[in-house]
Amino acid sequence: MSNNTTALIIGIIFLLGLFAGGGAVYLFSNEESTSDDIENDLNAGENLDDDLKNEFDEKSDDSDNTDTQSNNTSNLKVLALHGGGESASSFQNQQGMQDLRNALPEFEFIFAQSPENGGVWINDVPGGKDSYTEDRGWADTSINYLDTFVENNGPFYAILGYSQGAAMIPIYLANSDSSFDKALLFNGYMETLHHGLMDTVEEVAPFDIPALIFEGEQDVFAYGSAELAGNFSSPLHLVSSSADHHLPFSSDETFDQVVEFLRNSSSESVVGNNNSSNQSNETMDDDEPIPLAEQCLGGHSNLAMHIHPWINLTVRGTEIPIPNNMGIDTSVCPNAMHLLHTHDDTGKLHIETYEPITVNLSLFFAVWNISESGDSTFAPLFLDLENVTITVDGVEQTVGIHEIIFEDSIYIDVVFDDALPDSDGDGVDDASDICEGYDDNTDWDNDGIPDGCDDDDDGDGVDDQNDQCPGFDDSLDSDGDGLPDDCDAVDGNVYDPSDLGLFWVDKFLCQNGTGVGVDDYNTTGDDNHICSVTITLENDTVTISSNGIPNHDLESGPGCCTSTQSYTWVVPRSPTNDTTGGHNSANCPEANGDYQCAADRGDIAIAINGVPIFGPEDGPGGDAVASNEGVYEEDRQHIWLGLCHGHSGPGGVYHYHADGNCVHWHPNETAGEGWRDYSFPSSTNTGEASDVIGIAFDGYPIYGVYGDDGTGQIVEMKSSYRLKSGQNGYNGIDDYEYVSGLGHLDVCNGHFGPTPDFPQGIYHYHSTIENGIGEMGFPYFLICYHGEVSDGGDGGDGSDPCAGYGETWGPGIGPPPDGCGGGGGPGQQSSDTTLLDQQYVFDWTNLVILTILSVIGLRLIRQRS
Repeated sequence: MSNNTTALIIGIIFLLGLFAGGGAVYLFSNEESTSDDIENDLNAGENLDDDLKNEFDEKSDDSDNTDTQSNNTSNLKVLALHGGGESASSFQNQQGMQDLRNALPEFEFIFAQSPENGGVWINDVPGGKDSYTEDRGWADTSINYLDTFVENNGPFYAILGYSQGAAMIPIYLANSDSSFDKALLFNGYMETLHHGLMDTVEEVAPFDIPALIFEGEQDVFAYGSAELAGNFSSPLHLVSSSADHHLPFSSDETFDQVVEFLRNSSSESVVGNNNSSNQSNETMDDDEPIPLAEQCLGGHSNLAMHIHPWINLTVRGTEIPIPNNMGIDTSVCPNAMHLLHTHDDTGKLHIETYEPITVNLSLFFAVWNISESGDSTFAPLFLDLENVTITVDGVEQTVGIHEIIFEDSIYIDVVFDDALPDSDGDGVDDASDICEGYDDNTDWDNDGIPDGCDDDDDGDGVDDQNDQCPGFDDSLDSDGDGLPDDCDAVDGNVYDPSDLGLFWVDKFLCQNGTGVGVDDYNTTGDDNHICSVTITLENDTVTISSNGIPNHDLESGPGCCTSTQSYTWVVPRSPTNDTTGGHNSANCPEANGDYQCAADRGDIAIAINGVPIFGPEDGPGGDAVASNEGVYEEDRQHIWLGLCHGHSGPGGVYHYHADGNCVHWHPNETAGEGWRDYSFPSSTNTGEASDVIGIAFDGYPIYGVYGDDGTGQIVEMKSSYRLKSGQNGYNGIDDYEYVSGLGHLDVCNGHFGPTPDFPQGIYHYHSTIENGIGEMGFPYFLICYHGEVSDGGDGGDGSDPCAGYGETWGPGIGPPPDGCGGGGGPGQQSSDTTLLDQQYVFDWTNLVILTILSVIGLRLIRQRS
């Protein structure tokens, strides 16, 4: 080859590098190449042509879709799958991956690049995380790609995956003939929304290869690691107390175990406690077993059991904080951990054992006494066991601490209360109670007689039974019409539709100590909860304060148990129709932005007993009422509704999702009825229009199910919403559509018409159980506000998308919504590294190489010209 030809080739290569960018650069780049290589080429003089040609030929043989640690074909190969939304190049640049490769130079890590758009191995289900697919071939594109990749680049000793790459491993093993000696799964989870893929995995699993499953305690997706481990017959489950959503760094407590797992011929050689019992090597005594409280863990390796129950402790009304790092580095287990320990102060317990055993609640107190020696906080529990109440997942237990067994994700509440009995819950013990069954602290007229036992609460000289205007002086009647001034409207009607202040004073129940004791049927004994409501009128607003307890017996449901709250709502005193438009319609799409949406979850109105009325959706986002009525099965969270379609949520918040008509119903004790005899519609069908049962945040009233249909006939009011074709309420609001004229009510579930309190007519909502064709009466109360909502109400165009910790996401429930904490997630893992396609990555080292080559080319051209 002539020198002019050589110069021409170099010039062409240089131009290709400039135009192709990273693609041409990649041909000349290699992790083993340095600037010294180029300097050696310069010193080679006339031999540069052959050297350059040889280098070009060698680099051209590299795989386009792989990145390897070295070209040593004798090394054992590890197939590495990046996380969803990542790339092969970004994965290899993660610190944890770099640390692992540096520690294992005898292995060749080969990084595969996902064939799907967006860098995912498994595409999300259409419809998002509220949907699922039964398609067993959903991941065929990635499976077929990996089969070809393994054939062209294998054989592989091990397969390694991170995040969605780890989720891909059991799916690939279940659908491919490719074999591996080991599997390493970091920060992974199961693709549970892909039912078809999971069915195939379940049919083939467990996989009979050693597998390492790694999770970080700080990783919000750590909940998925235990599910992954269940797919392998011999899993090694490692847990790092410091790691987040990333591979362990070289400084991590588990790093050496990861290295040894891959390096050793069998997972049995991993460093750690491999005894067949939970007793440590140092303290093993064949003749006398060591108590569980004194057994120690040297690390998180070789665990047969790793569960996370939760505990909450209350002594004499004071919640006792659970210490951070309890059971770690104690006098009994120096530089080690007890089988039961904590890593934070949230109440989350970590129970880890080397063999499956049964662990009961007594172990917690035994470890506490060792770890927190000198703390006598719990002494009363053991001196007076009769005053200890223990509930597990809201269900009161009748056994002691030795019979309550720890299980994964259960919630245990231990309460000690030896206070004097206070049957009516007014803070005055029974022996000193002035007015038994009522609140001694409520005395409207300050006459020293609690209102519950006062025949004249307002002190106007007229007994309550004959009082025309409760709370006001009946003797004041300036116009002589027989109506006390404070309850006399200008137009002659008892209630003025332009000013509902006095209407709400009259209609709200549980005021002035009139609440009576009610019972929660999900607890043992008589709870004797008492509802309490206070109404305060201002010039333009009505302030409603409540303790959230209903005026009827109740069933808390799985969220047991209902407890007193401290609510304050401010609503307009004079409701005004909303004519502004332009509202966010996310939670009421059928309203098209004409009206402000009520929240999909959380309070949207107040019942007249002071209990919040919630939107139609449950925690996971389904129609709570439809699932309760058996229209679909709620498989994301255990939820059911009790009496009057109400139940309790986290924090003891009792609320209604539908119905609410039982606020006016009382059992016929003479006929032997109890609250469990309440039913709809038999208990509410009196042939008359229903009484008011609540107030919306726009100030308009909510009436029960029966009302005037516009012709003077009293009928059951029907919703105009129906399920969309093929839907069943699993997706909540999104499954319904509004059909004008299907029922009696408008898009917000209300209408203008006469009521018993406003015969001249007023806009009002209705509680609905059915629609116009006899199906679900969605939205059950209201879905948007016909009137303007004041700043003091809770109504809005939507709720905080990150709200719901402990109800819709969190430990034992599931991952957070997108953008609400943590990194990554199923199909959408985040990365701290900017993700670029490999062939477009520009490297300054390569630019220097090209510049030097161009200078050489120009010099040769000048010499020959």
